[in-house]
Amino acid sequence: MNSLPFLFVDSVAHSLSTNSITEFSFLPSHLWNSVGQTHCHKRADYDTDLHIEDTGMKQRFLKARTFTEVSLEAMKVKNYRYTRILTFIMCIRSARDPKITAKDLPFSNIFVHTLKIVNLYSSDKNLAVKNSKVIWQKAVPHLIISMNCPTEIIIHHLFHNENLRIFEFSYATYDFIYNLVTSYGQGKLQKWNYFGRDLEEVCELGFEETEESIYQLYETRYINGTERTLSFRFSTEHV
Repeated sequence: MNSLPFLFVDSVAHSLSTNSITEFSFLPSHLWNSVGQTHCHKRADYDTDLHIEDTGMKQRFLKARTFTEVSLEAMKVKNYRYTRILTFIMCIRSARDPKITAKDLPFSNIFVHTLKIVNLYSSDKNLAVKNSKVIWQKAVPHLIISMNCPTEIIIHHLFHNENLRIFEFSYATYDFIYNLVTSYGQGKLQKWNYFGRDLEEVCELGFEETEESIYQLYETRYINGTERTLSFRFSTEHV
């Protein structure tokens, strides 16, 4: 393991979460241990929420998993290579549908782990989707949506986001979950079916309930000969 080049080990570290980096200390390699210590020391994790309203765009940054707001000036003193956005919440409530570009977003190139689309209400939903592509097209490993999420966003992540590992529902019905799980297995969005069944009946689809009241299903399909497994999940406390 010591014979591996530094750039390779460092690139692996950059692709992992801060919590996962701690596992480097258990590897029998001085190089991996050293890289892990560097990342643990320099990593800066944040959460952010972006609100687009008629009055304009507002974005704030918080220390990860807290409600402590952080100024852009404080973030800028950090090394961008070690900065991560753990959760990015997008909320659009606007009649003007302003176009968002990378220039409008501080740290637009920073890695984002989880994207949560809370609301997308506007006078023209198609235009709002088009104008916010720079946000929702991020290749995140974890996506959280509700039933009012535009189809274009769902299709993009379900079939084209190769980094996606978790597809989570913040609000959904049995029909909504059934149709998206079935579509993923078929490789394209299928004709919508309506059953009117209770949400808890998703266990018949293969969902299993965990001790934390989270229902989870692992669905595997092959894309160009490569196996891809996606975790569908939701919590009854939220939906």
